[in-house]
Amino acid sequence: MHYQPVIHLESGRVAGIEALVRWQHPQRGLLFPDRFIPLAERTALINPLTSAVVEKALHEIGALARDGIELHIAVNLSVRNLHDPAFAAQLLAQARAAGFPLERLILEVTESAIMTDHGRARETLQQLHDAGIRLSMDDFGIGHSSLAYLKDLPISRMKIDKSFVMHFTEARNAAIVRSAIELGHNLGLSVTAEGVEDEATAEALREMGCDTAQGYYFSRALPMEELREWLRRSPWGCPAGDPGD
Repeated sequence: MHYQPVIHLESGRVAGIEALVRWQHPQRGLLFPDRFIPLAERTALINPLTSAVVEKALHEIGALARDGIELHIAVNLSVRNLHDPAFAAQLLAQARAAGFPLERLILEVTESAIMTDHGRARETLQQLHDAGIRLSMDDFGIGHSSLAYLKDLPISRMKIDKSFVMHFTEARNAAIVRSAIELGHNLGLSVTAEGVEDEATAEALREMGCDTAQGYYFSRALPMEELREWLRRSPWGCPAGDPGD
């Protein structure tokens, strides 16, 4: 497990972290999710993998809370998770067994994970939302029907895709980002920008009213021990509390 800090732009402090799985392959070294998650999604392996990620993340972030550092934790879901009728109950059981507050758990879903069977996905997401878990639309801006899903699903957050944020100096990308922030806020959503790589972009996003951001400018994704060190030493490392929905 690696964890990437998410920064509350107004306060300049960490608001939460995103849990990201890595595979330490014996021959190929450290592999990023895009190298193996698509393979796992084509098989029955993605559900036990997601379960293992949730279990580990709740345990490690729970340990941080016991040390006085309470953070939100975001976990990514796949299409197979949303279409598994037992998934919601299993995840809720995991969180309750770990004693992890459901309101500090954020589940991120992409449009592609919803499109295949919208009805089944919506039912699963509604169960999770009703239990108190927060839901976020990931990679906003690259799908064909994102607006419809933001309207119809119990989403409280949206994350602007990094392809727009990383090329923020291009006028059209900046316009898209600004419009996405305004749209999100008009819908009552908290907005996160991913892929922030420099101070100028972070400052521009703050001036636009973007709520939170993540990217290499703040920190790469870190193993837990390195995250603990980052929280101690980074100027962004003191938790900001709840940035709101």
